[in-house]
Amino acid sequence: MSEKKAPRLISTMLAPLAFAAAGATLSSADALAFSQETSYVYSIWYNDKRIGEHEFVVARSPEGTRVRSEARMEFRVLFVPVYRYRHVANEYWQGGCLAELTAETDDNGTLYEVTATAGPAGLSIDQGPDQAERQTLTIDCAASFAYWDLDLLQRENLLNAQTGELAPAVLVRQGSEEVGGSPSDRYLLQAEGLSPIQLWYREGDQRWLQLETVREGGTLTYRFEREKQTALLAQKPGPG
Repeated sequence: MSEKKAPRLISTMLAPLAFAAAGATLSSADALAFSQETSYVYSIWYNDKRIGEHEFVVARSPEGTRVRSEARMEFRVLFVPVYRYRHVANEYWQGGCLAELTAETDDNGTLYEVTATAGPAGLSIDQGPDQAERQTLTIDCAASFAYWDLDLLQRENLLNAQTGELAPAVLVRQGSEEVGGSPSDRYLLQAEGLSPIQLWYREGDQRWLQLETVREGGTLTYRFEREKQTALLAQKPGPG
């Protein structure tokens, strides 16, 4: 496959990977006490080229889970940038359900903005830079493409945080393999409108280690690189 075709293919394959990130703080998560947050960094490869990285920062409390992430990618041909991608978002989860989401994406100059809030009627989603498109999905417990948590990923429908679209999905365990020296479980995720996605999780603690998806001869790969834990203040903010 010619390298000149890579930018469009990367754009297509990255859509379901844009899911939880750094940006504005969510109102519900603001009031909670998070005693510790953990940062997970993944390198991103397109065929044999390292094109960027994606960081996920996960903070848990008894009341809920806050996830922030940021993805940055750049593809070059003869040292000249021909494709750039940046995605930032926030997710807040309660009881294993997506309660709030905000996301902004710059896909090589094409801008996307998505916000989602769970309410009594279902999940309300606003799409577009001017938030002009709105839909309410009657879904009891919404979930995004939460690769960072194998349990959350096992839903019949998954929300694409870049586009605000809901995709029917099936996750199936394929067997055991070794990834980076660690015994791992391999899964196949098939979501409507997307190429099949292979995922590897370390046995025992279900740490997400790797992701791989193929389209027209191009392979996009996420590889776990490093982890960092940060202690936070364990008290809720007081009045004033």
